[in-house]
Amino acid sequence: MNILFAIKKDVYSAMEPLGILYLSSFLKTSGHQVFLSDSSFEKVSQCIKEKNIGLFAISCMNTDYKYYLNLSQQVKKTFPKILIIWGGPTPTYNPEIINQDGIDIICRGEGEIALLKLVDKLDQKQSINKVPNMWIKNKNSEFTNSVYKNSVGPLVADLDSLPFPDRSLTRSFPQFKYSPIKIVMASRGCPFNCSFCFNHRYHHLYQGKGKIIRTRTVDNVIAELEDLKRNFNAKFFYFLDDVFPFDRQWLTDFTKKYTRKINLPFTIVTSVVFIDERFVKFLKKAGCVSIHLAVECGSERIRKEVLNKNITNFQIIKACNITKKYGLAISAYNMVGIPTSTFADELQTLDLNLKAGVDATYVSFCLPFLDTQLGKVAKKMNLISSETEFLSWFERIPIQVVDREKIEKFASLFTFIVIFPFLRSYLPILLKVPIPKSVLKFLKDVLNGYSLKRKIIPVRVGWKEFLVTSSFFVLKRFTK
Repeated sequence: MNILFAIKKDVYSAMEPLGILYLSSFLKTSGHQVFLSDSSFEKVSQCIKEKNIGLFAISCMNTDYKYYLNLSQQVKKTFPKILIIWGGPTPTYNPEIINQDGIDIICRGEGEIALLKLVDKLDQKQSINKVPNMWIKNKNSEFTNSVYKNSVGPLVADLDSLPFPDRSLTRSFPQFKYSPIKIVMASRGCPFNCSFCFNHRYHHLYQGKGKIIRTRTVDNVIAELEDLKRNFNAKFFYFLDDVFPFDRQWLTDFTKKYTRKINLPFTIVTSVVFIDERFVKFLKKAGCVSIHLAVECGSERIRKEVLNKNITNFQIIKACNITKKYGLAISAYNMVGIPTSTFADELQTLDLNLKAGVDATYVSFCLPFLDTQLGKVAKKMNLISSETEFLSWFERIPIQVVDREKIEKFASLFTFIVIFPFLRSYLPILLKVPIPKSVLKFLKDVLNGYSLKRKIIPVRVGWKEFLVTSSFFVLKRFTK
């Protein structure tokens, strides 16, 4: 069968759609053909016609829900016989979207095994009504909302059994083809249950279905990195695990083999709770140049009582001090506009970043999705409703908070002050300066890109690589 995936053209310039690439490689091992298209209706329609597509697939996050629903409905109206399947976070945690026109099937949870079973059965013209992980519309029923609802199958226990992501799929996308930064995951699963994340629901969904946290063997990871280095212009690796593997024996083995066989700079995502002298020392020895840490906010009350993260400011500062001691740069994830927060709380977040000495920062707006623990709190407080739109982590605070405009402007200035700390004392003045939002956000993005390039991802690029990636960066800001 021929399967088509589509991704928005404003996808982060160098952030490869790793989930789709894993699905593609798994499907191709059984002889199926997979294609990837820009998600414009014109491009999707052209590919459906030219490639004889039998299944159109969307991987959707909540912020893109309306966009992809509109696309799916356009496709279904033009090609009524094509099957349309959705996977990713939105259908996993909001499976009732199966009732929307334009969606025939949803896949909940991990998709490799489930999607291959579905496609094999479609190819063989067998019934698909009992495929694990799948919710499927019963088109033969007289009832409008009749759906076959299958529970999820076991998690993939052995991640080494999965083929490497199919990066040949992105060769027609310049922002991926020419980027020297390659995204890699050495593990799956997160040990935490933050209130703003769906992770607690994921744990419940897969209860009794296998280990949530699974790690690839070091040899398997190294083999993928060698392939990326040899065949895909890799000059820098971004490990995008929820939490980079923290098992000491694994890390010891990884350090030895990485320095011998790969020897390229890399960055990781981890939690302050795993940072100690030994952990950072091994990372430094392996070639790690930076660490991404979730600071979230500067108020310990909000972090503990609202976000369900029992981490103190002392722990954050200590972890940052250890990281800086070994010469690794720090990129901090922060949120503003958290339910119950005030502008004074936002200032605490900025000051914590300054005290911790972070080198770069991401400042997003809090999106308390309805089906998260935080979303339920926000709804109870009448801050959100079923009509609330969650369009972006960076465009607008979705909940009703005091001083919304001021906090949104503060979020853009946050980056400037982290990079130039002397500006902290001028913040009250800067907040009053009438700068157009689009200009301020663009300047913030440029400055943040500079700080990331200088310390967090210090990779040398050629002119072609620079022009391609920078043009997509600009397009992401000014196009939809």
